[in-house]
Amino acid sequence: MEELPCIASALGSADVAVGEARAGNRSVACEPLAGVTGTLFRQLNNSEQLTELREALAGMASAGTEAEAIDRIRGLESLKATCAALQAREAVALDGLRRTRESAEGVPADQQGRGVGGEVALARRDPAQRGGRHIGLARALCHEMPNTLRALTDGEISEEHATAMARETAWLPVEHRRTVDALMSCRLGPIGVKKLAAEARAHSQRLDQESAVAQLERCRIERRVSVRPATGGMAYLTALLPMPQAVAVYANLHRDASTAVGVGDAEGRTREQIMADLLVERATGQSSAPESGQLVAMDSRARVFPPLLRRMLVLRDDVCRTPWCEAPIRHADHVKPHSEGGLTSYNNGSGLCARCNHTKENAGWRHEATPDGLDVITPTGHRYENRTSPLLGRMYRSRHERPMHSSVPEARAAAVMSGWNTARTLARLSMAAALAGPDHRLELRGIGSDPTGHDFSGRRLRFLPTVEL
Repeated sequence: MEELPCIASALGSADVAVGEARAGNRSVACEPLAGVTGTLFRQLNNSEQLTELREALAGMASAGTEAEAIDRIRGLESLKATCAALQAREAVALDGLRRTRESAEGVPADQQGRGVGGEVALARRDPAQRGGRHIGLARALCHEMPNTLRALTDGEISEEHATAMARETAWLPVEHRRTVDALMSCRLGPIGVKKLAAEARAHSQRLDQESAVAQLERCRIERRVSVRPATGGMAYLTALLPMPQAVAVYANLHRDASTAVGVGDAEGRTREQIMADLLVERATGQSSAPESGQLVAMDSRARVFPPLLRRMLVLRDDVCRTPWCEAPIRHADHVKPHSEGGLTSYNNGSGLCARCNHTKENAGWRHEATPDGLDVITPTGHRYENRTSPLLGRMYRSRHERPMHSSVPEARAAAVMSGWNTARTLARLSMAAALAGPDHRLELRGIGSDPTGHDFSGRRLRFLPTVEL
């Protein structure tokens, strides 16, 4: 396409336009880019041309001045917003085409369009649970919020702004949602996400007070506690609570931690650290009891995966096997369904989250897997691959494997990273040895004793007991 290089020249000329406009105190940094890209997007009609557009942008030289760099960043941010709007339109188009085809094939109305969210998530390289959110946002923008969609298409707001607008009006009837969209049209762009959400929420509650009260009750029902991993062996423990209860919990922890600091009982801890310690002390106690035993057989005739075989799948896959989905494993799934003769075996098993397992059961979806990886084939014929990481490749290196010539900072960094996740490591060692066969010797060179006191230096290990995770 001959027009594609125009994007680069438009970005390059943006600072010239801005310089001319600064005398009049008006912001037109994105106008050259918006005009060119708007024309190009209207002319694009297939995915190959989108690839050419991306390659043209990727080949653009870096800015030569500071002002030009800022103008390009601003222009590219607007371009991102335009792409987000186009993604929403294409998601709605996919949903409509799928429902039309399935309706013609006689699929019941309540079963039409299942799995579309999963396809959108895979195409966007997102976890499966975000696919439904993408579809919901796309439908709201295209069918009920024309002003928000226009602002997103024009690059005046980001996808985060559009999501906030959709979230704060999701519980309204369609006519009231369109009213809020119209009332907020002049505020799309000049204000930040939090203020935009607050104003949209105020309009929504004013227009339909009865629905607002019902929404508050629904939110109370959704209270829950969740946990997700963080770096450095830490985790985030999150509680979604009604506002008065959340404030009361925090105030109680803050008061007692401040008292401990004031009377000298901090023991070298900060107020925040004491609050975290108090939360653990006052919550339900944690317990874990490692169990030793034999590794499970590789095959089973039962339909449900036995506990030890399921544990092997969890050790191997770590998180949901679907590409880009990092949700915890909830289901041990048969790659080839048990009803079609699929074995309850290590080779025919996959660790999946509940959403991905249910999505897999929709018409047109297919999984192909070996212990080395999983291929997901969607109803459109697209294939997405996820390779399984080596079992022993996930173990932390021992501190005795550090290069002796490391400088002090490097040695400190290596010391921080040299810890063993003992239970999981021992389980993976035993599993790797068993998978290699009864005559396999697992040799660990240069590894001394781990934090539990087990001495692995200079030994060849035939078998290690499986440890409860």
